[in-house]
Amino acid sequence: LADRTRIETDWSCPRKRYWLTEYRGTGIVPATAPTPLTFGLVVHAGIEGGLKEPNPLQDDVQLLAMQAHPAWGDLTPDQQDCADAVVRGFFMAVWPQWLAQYDPMAVEEEFTMTVEDVTFMVRPDLLLKDKQTGDIWYPDFKTFTSHFDARKWTWSLQQHLTMLVCEHALGTPLAGSWIQGLGKGSGRK
Repeated sequence: LADRTRIETDWSCPRKRYWLTEYRGTGIVPATAPTPLTFGLVVHAGIEGGLKEPNPLQDDVQLLAMQAHPAWGDLTPDQQDCADAVVRGFFMAVWPQWLAQYDPMAVEEEFTMTVEDVTFMVRPDLLLKDKQTGDIWYPDFKTFTSHFDARKWTWSLQQHLTMLVCEHALGTPLAGSWIQGLGKGSGRK
């Protein structure tokens, strides 16, 4: 089994990939994740929870999804408020615009592709189908602080591998992908 994390970790340090993914059959991970990763995971949970509901701002479904994530308690109250604001902002400002143009096709659905006995697994955040053209698009959510460098995503293994596997699984090409940046501001003391 191969996925983006295993591949990119192996590129940087094969020993690290072994410890994280293969040691004793499952690998071992640090006891606590870095705060930016924890924040991103919580925001991602809130967006995923909201995407699966017809009205994501009703009954605080996105907040409940964030609070149910195991990393929620690792965030400070200020970080929790910020995560809530980022997710609510997305559903208030961006999501209605997307729904005017696209129909959601898949939310966090797993797709696989096997090449030469290696199975690649991806789980795109979201797949959208253009209402006019039928084109399929892959937006990917990323939290960021005060500076967002979109150029690095042009060559991102995550984007390319996800598109390739989705195209294979769906049997049709994707029109493209984009990074939906979710600004969280700076966290200066």
